[in-house]
Amino acid sequence: MGEKQLNQSMNKYSVVEEGVRVGKDVLIGANAVVLASKDDTLATTLEDSCEVGANSTIYPGVNIGTKALVKPGAVVTTSVPPLAIVEGNPARISG
Repeated sequence: MGEKQLNQSMNKYSVVEEGVRVGKDVLIGANAVVLASKDDTLATTLEDSCEVGANSTIYPGVNIGTKALVKPGAVVTTSVPPLAIVEGNPARISG
């Protein structure tokens, strides 16, 4: 799992690759996959209090903003701003 902070919740069969930055109070649903970049200049980051739904995929180098919600099954290929809700493949802001 990536760099660990306080109060994280990661469900069964989820994968968070080494090198992913994970903030406080982050929830990661079952079967979610968060990929790390092989390039040190492109960090994958899950900011504080964000939620990643079950069966979601977060691509390398993507930033999920504070209190953002990635709905189940979303494939996130670009960064998500704080407080946004994203869904779909590829993920798009829906709220």
